Amino acid sequence: MRTCMICGKFVSNEDTRPVSRTKAYNYIMLMSLSLSGQINIEGARTAAERITGMSRICAMHIVHAAQYLLAEMAVKGRTILCYDIDGVRTAYVNIGDIPGELVSALNRCAEDSGQTYVTARDVGKFINGALQRFYSTSFWPSSEEERISEDVFHVDRDAEVSNGDVKLFGDETHQHSADNSRGLSLERNDEPECITLSSCSSEQSLRETGVAALDQYYLVQGKLLVQLFKFCPKCGHRLNGTELSNVGTAAIVKFVCNTCSTVQQWASQERTVAYNKKRTYKGNMDAAVAAVTTGLRYVELRQWAKKLNLALFSKDFFTKFVK
Repeated sequence: MRTCMICGKFVSNEDTRPVSRTKAYNYIMLMSLSLSGQINIEGARTAAERITGMSRICAMHIVHAAQYLLAEMAVKGRTILCYDIDGVRTAYVNIGDIPGELVSALNRCAEDSGQTYVTARDVGKFINGALQRFYSTSFWPSSEEERISEDVFHVDRDAEVSNGDVKLFGDETHQHSADNSRGLSLERNDEPECITLSSCSSEQSLRETGVAALDQYYLVQGKLLVQLFKFCPKCGHRLNGTELSNVGTAAIVKFVCNTCSTVQQWASQERTVAYNKKRTYKGNMDAAVAAVTTGLRYVELRQWAKKLNLALFSKDFFTKFVK
């Protein structure tokens, strides 16, 4: 048994690793753990000062630090490249994909702690080292949280069409991920883009939103939508990941909260009537009905539905009842 110099727990030798001789490596690991909420900044700085050549740490600390960095890359649309070599799963990142904001966040901590400044190359070497050592091991489980930060959500631009039928109203088995919206959003300074309209007094209030505005549909850019999902609505803790996808015209946001130990889902539209033993999203239904009333030919309607991953009735139904 060995004592982890970060968390102080007694851990088996197999579950620990010696600290690196490289200051930048240790600094990236400790500050990443701090930025991700694993340890506080004071604890990270204390650990940085106490590190010696004989120190050992839990292997999972290295994994958690690397996963945080990958999460920050994923929210910028930069994902790990996965492949198999002789049946062994492995992955790596390109140094050029390391976001400058991430390096800046680590260096901002360096200004206060007095530790070595790091570069994108240092961050890339840390991530690739962790991937090489742990990605194909039990330390890096293939769970929902890890899959969110990997490039496993493929956009199928051609919705399944057979015999003139376009599939169900935004069939959830064919969800399309929005561009640059995969992954985890943990950037401390990545706040929603807001404009200050005026100074606010304690007596100032806003008008109540009208029913018409509440029932209206709005176009929202994906990267701005995910900025609103920073904290768990149940417990208030910072979320460990967000995944944005769509079902037809409906935006779907899944988010991970380690404190609640749940993966939750939010949708931009209400569910409506049952259809094929499912409840479709109201906006998808309204869009399909509105499209039919335009007087377009079926082939044009089908092309439009494919673009939005929406369902439409069969050509036979269109011929019999619509025309």
